[in-house]
Amino acid sequence: MFSKNRDRLLEGDIAAKFLAAVLAQPKVKKLLSTDFFSVDGTLIEAWASMKSVKPKGGPSGGHGEPPADGGGRNAEADFHGERRSNETHTSTTDPDARLYRKGRGKEARLCFMGHGLMENRHGLPVEACLTLADGHAKRVAALHMIEPRADRPRAITLGADKAYDAEDFVNELRSMKVTPHVAQNTNGRRSAINRRTTRHGGYAVSQRVRKRIEEAFGWIKTVAGQETRTRPRRVGLHLRGCRLQSGAIAEAAGCADMTAPAGCQLIGRWRIIEADLWDRGYLNLGRPATITIGADNNGEIAFGALQAGLDLGYSPSMVFFTWAACDEMDEVTGDGHAELLDDGSIEITFAYHNGDEAILKAIRQTSSTDGVIGVSPEPRCGRLLLYGC
Repeated sequence: MFSKNRDRLLEGDIAAKFLAAVLAQPKVKKLLSTDFFSVDGTLIEAWASMKSVKPKGGPSGGHGEPPADGGGRNAEADFHGERRSNETHTSTTDPDARLYRKGRGKEARLCFMGHGLMENRHGLPVEACLTLADGHAKRVAALHMIEPRADRPRAITLGADKAYDAEDFVNELRSMKVTPHVAQNTNGRRSAINRRTTRHGGYAVSQRVRKRIEEAFGWIKTVAGQETRTRPRRVGLHLRGCRLQSGAIAEAAGCADMTAPAGCQLIGRWRIIEADLWDRGYLNLGRPATITIGADNNGEIAFGALQAGLDLGYSPSMVFFTWAACDEMDEVTGDGHAELLDDGSIEITFAYHNGDEAILKAIRQTSSTDGVIGVSPEPRCGRLLLYGC
């Protein structure tokens, strides 16, 4: 039935609508981050043989043509000495496919390029598209997918590999208020990413988490049956509703139940012992500073004049969270993450929306650590307070 209805399904954008419906489900929606994203691309081999690549103007010098003595429709072809490029040749089976090589020394293949956008909290794909294969497709598709999510007052982040380290791409992201957490490409060139970006702890986190998008591509190509080929179809710049996009939908739906908080090593109550913006006296203003990471996607953080509820997402050695508190009857919100360090402590990145970002350190609270930190009778104001002193 899919073969008979494929064009109708593609023209109706059914896959994109299905993905939107899945992401709108309450069970899935609470897992999604709206602040941190990663993007990557993968080659999708066209369902066309290299024998179908012919000169655009017709046969040229006999190269690539079947032998004169016959041999059938799939006869042997000799391409030796023939230079083929997308400017001079095209596939008669799939004219939209492009010759593309993955790297130097690699063979050129007829390909499309698939692109995925992932939110970083749980590693769920939130958008996918398929484009013609060329050297700019990755960056063009990334801008296309991230732009709707950047239309908000607070900046968001986008993690990516070295292929996205281009000055025009980075500048375009910054103009959208998207922080480019792009891997630096310093191989014989100057990177467009400097210390302005890399000095923040969130950059290193994005570079670790972004690699999880490869799991989605692997799932689509194996479990979902996409393998590495897509059948011929007429395409524009962005192929919407294609099988790759359907695979991303299935991945998002399949991962919806994979929170596994019980496997997270950060579950429990932690004592906050230091911060880069405030001294210990302010941290323990009125009560010991703590962060509680629950196993039910909820938690709490309390330090200084702030007490906020946390909405949590889990990985084995890290949690991501958004938080909300009240400041004189007005809601104050933010986000952040906590990461388990080698010494058993955790480092917390705590960000205020449209405000500062603080780094806090905490140790697991036990009966032996209850007296480690005393409450100072002379608190000193930090440079960013919710209620003042």
